[in-house]
Amino acid sequence: MHPSIKSLLQDIDLERIALPEVQREFVWSENQAKDLVDSLYKGFPVGYIYLWRPKDSKPFRQIDTHSIGEREPEWYILDGQQRLTALTKIEEGGIKVRFNIEKEVFQLENTAIMNDPKWIQVSEVWSSGTVEVARALKEKLGISLDEIYEKYVPRIDKLYRILDRELPIHEIREDDYGKIAEIYIRLNSKGTRLKKAELYLALAVLHIPTEFRSKLDVLEEEFDDWDFDANFFMRCFTCLATGQSKFEAIREYVAHEPKDKIIGILDELLVYLRQALNLLNTHLGLTADKSREMMPSEVALVPFVAYLYSRKGEMKSDEEVGKLIYWYLMASFWGRYSGSTETALDSDLSALGKEDSLAKWISNIVDETGRLAINDSDLAGKFTKNKILMLYFVVQRNHGLDWFSGTDLKNTQQIELHHIFPKALLRKLRVPDNEINDVRNMAMVSGKANRKIGAKEPADYFKSEGISKERLVAQLVPNEEALWHKESSWLQVCR
Repeated sequence: MHPSIKSLLQDIDLERIALPEVQREFVWSENQAKDLVDSLYKGFPVGYIYLWRPKDSKPFRQIDTHSIGEREPEWYILDGQQRLTALTKIEEGGIKVRFNIEKEVFQLENTAIMNDPKWIQVSEVWSSGTVEVARALKEKLGISLDEIYEKYVPRIDKLYRILDRELPIHEIREDDYGKIAEIYIRLNSKGTRLKKAELYLALAVLHIPTEFRSKLDVLEEEFDDWDFDANFFMRCFTCLATGQSKFEAIREYVAHEPKDKIIGILDELLVYLRQALNLLNTHLGLTADKSREMMPSEVALVPFVAYLYSRKGEMKSDEEVGKLIYWYLMASFWGRYSGSTETALDSDLSALGKEDSLAKWISNIVDETGRLAINDSDLAGKFTKNKILMLYFVVQRNHGLDWFSGTDLKNTQQIELHHIFPKALLRKLRVPDNEINDVRNMAMVSGKANRKIGAKEPADYFKSEGISKERLVAQLVPNEEALWHKESSWLQVCR
């Protein structure tokens, strides 16, 4: 089977070919699409297209901008989505690629070439054909048709004949959806690489396509502000469903568990992830906006959610809540899951359901780091998210207020890190960047306050802006005015 590009695009338009729900959205860049046309023009191979013809219907999406119609597709794309979607977008003008008839090069449309008649639109050539484009060029270039035909028509026709280029198709006629998922996983380990989570998402979607995909859509919409990706949701789902962190555990689970149970896990994930984020907001002041600057890793949220799931959301005492929050702070600061992620997760998950599992989790951190106490050397050097989170926590416990408005920082939407001794000031003194950006030289202020402070030294702006000592102390700024000058031993004293 070697259909032409033109016939493939027609089949997509007529809904004979569609995407199964397992497939992702279009992720190629416009430059990748342009390079594909360039390769086709030069006669380079562009790889196989893998089409699957199932025995019964599976929910599908029409390619990109095409809406779902009533026609039942005959084929589904397992591999080649990005290439066919790119060609569809170019043909329809969604991706504007132009071809220089003089130099035989392709370029994405821009204002510099739009008015140059020698840069013709690929979509126009494909829709109008060689003859019509040649006639239009005669008028635009002001030369004879004979000259157009002699010099440019062979190149224009070569571009048009890309539509006649036959692509090698590999047909898959298989009714075992487990095998199809395996084929999809292997095919998509190459090309535009998928994360392992997305591959096993494919497996789950193939078993219960409509329900699983729709539940994931609900999760993505609910937590859109947090920027969680498929990797995070699938990791949570895997841990809740199997008690393990490895995505491979999903293979057996979705193959043997009833559909209602699988979907039920996604419903519970929504409930307990919402509860986890509410707890972090209540006790740490973490919100979606602040998480981008302060949450070292979303992986620590996975066992957090799993703990709530194991308790069915019931937290028996304030002590239990406090211990869970304490564990989260320590796990985040010490990077509990930054090394062998799955090994650490599995170790912690195995403690769930046992007596005082939180104590075991905290003990696991100690086993790895040797201690929980944070000393001066742990804070030294450039600020990182784990240090920022800890600073924010301490400032909150001190009831820290914005230096200008007096607003509780916990209730401030936009918090910026302010260099107490400004960067410009310290660079003049040739202070190394790692000391300039030391977390101990940082305060948390609103965006407005940060801009107002500018590049003055603390001795100046603390007084000129009328910042009270109470507000400074709440943010761990020392009371000693002698330390507010650039000549002081600020970093050596380490507020």
